Amino acid sequence: GIRFKKGGLSNDFNADISLFNVNEFQQVNSVNSFDSTVKANFEILNNKKTFTMALPTAINAQLDYHLYKGFYVNLCANVSNLFPGKESKVHDYTNISLAPRVDLKWFGLTVPMSYNSVAAKRDDNFLLGTMMRLGPVVIGTNDILNYINKDVFGASFYFLLKIPVRYKMPRDKDNDKVSDKIDKCDEVAGTWEFKGCPDRDNDHIPDTEDKCPDAAGSREMKGCPDLDGDGITDLEDACPEYKGSVELKGCPDKDGDKIIDQEDDCPDVIGLKEFMGCPDVDADGTPDKIDLCPDVFGLKEYSGCPDRDGDKVLDKDDECPDVAGLVENKGCPYVDTDKDGILDKDDICPTVPGVTAFKGCPPPPPLKPTEQKIIEKAFASLEFATAKDVIIAKSFASLDALAKLLVQHSEDWTLKLSGHTDNEGTPEKNLLLSEKRATAVKNYLVKKGAKADKIIAEWFGQTMPIADNATPAGRQKNRRVEMKIISKVSK
Repeated sequence: GIRFKKGGLSNDFNADISLFNVNEFQQVNSVNSFDSTVKANFEILNNKKTFTMALPTAINAQLDYHLYKGFYVNLCANVSNLFPGKESKVHDYTNISLAPRVDLKWFGLTVPMSYNSVAAKRDDNFLLGTMMRLGPVVIGTNDILNYINKDVFGASFYFLLKIPVRYKMPRDKDNDKVSDKIDKCDEVAGTWEFKGCPDRDNDHIPDTEDKCPDAAGSREMKGCPDLDGDGITDLEDACPEYKGSVELKGCPDKDGDKIIDQEDDCPDVIGLKEFMGCPDVDADGTPDKIDLCPDVFGLKEYSGCPDRDGDKVLDKDDECPDVAGLVENKGCPYVDTDKDGILDKDDICPTVPGVTAFKGCPPPPPLKPTEQKIIEKAFASLEFATAKDVIIAKSFASLDALAKLLVQHSEDWTLKLSGHTDNEGTPEKNLLLSEKRATAVKNYLVKKGAKADKIIAEWFGQTMPIADNATPAGRQKNRRVEMKIISKVSK
């Protein structure tokens, strides 16, 4: 509050409104006449020598923020008359200001901008000022707009002289801004975090506890890095970029053969150390990666492939793997059972002399149209029970006619039967079925009088289709026993 002392002309008085004469006050034309009129009409009280007026309670909050080097910003809020009393005659007052500034060693410049609630009622609530500092001398104003406002005949400015009072800085031998008084490592520059002790790699582990002070690491690794996260520090990890095991010094081994992947020529397959981690399934001393026959024991000189008969033709290329033969004859010896000049391996009819044009078989005899028709009908009409070698009864008539024809030409005709199937079922079962069906036809014809040695039966299973097995019609055509008449060759 403020206490005022009364002057000589200051009076207190009681006023009775019922006695108030307005006409008398209308004649007042000076301070003295006003004072005389008051004394004439009211009771003058001179019992107080002083009087007091309460001032408002105010709060001032200020934030000063350092943006960058010499650049700052100041935010200030001032709120007045928070707890007004009955005697308080001062109005409420709120002021908010924002003041960016440049504050260098010998120069400073501030531009304060403010808003106040009282001024808002007078339409001049926004104030703009400026302040400049040259060394210790400061001059400025809070309301520069008044200088350019023609309706205002006054302005405010201020002048300051800032005198810095220096104080003695605490001693800091290592210049790390941690005073020697609290610096645990006062001979070496350090950080506040560790009370002046250094942390060169900035991993928040002091160098005194850091096994790798020049490389940022983790506390569980005692300050050392672990790039691949395998729990082995890079310092001790032989493969720091690949996650591995402690047993192999941090190196990976995907196939678990105790040979690290970097030295394993077959890292995804368990192998042997002598073959650089590659396997040798057949244990023939030739690793699978270069073994041409990896599942069969073989010889190194033949890249791991066997040669059972020792004729230097590998079993996989040897058409007679159990009999020593010639390289030019694909491992087979020169064998010609029927002495027709065609080797048995190339002779479709190895026991019957034939000609090359018919792959070792004798050429077919000239057939009469009626004879040709009987053979074609027997072939076309031949049917078996499903998945069996039982000939259906409706095929008997055409087979009987064929048997009768064979009896008539028993001296110069030979019949070749070739059994075939479709691809339904396994290859092994189909081969057996084709054998049984070809044999069934031969047995039927022999039963009807044909000579057994004049009928050759062979079988091929599903290996020689003549139609598409993907369709029912195609499979029907593939289920067949072909019939072909051959004759002996005259010598």
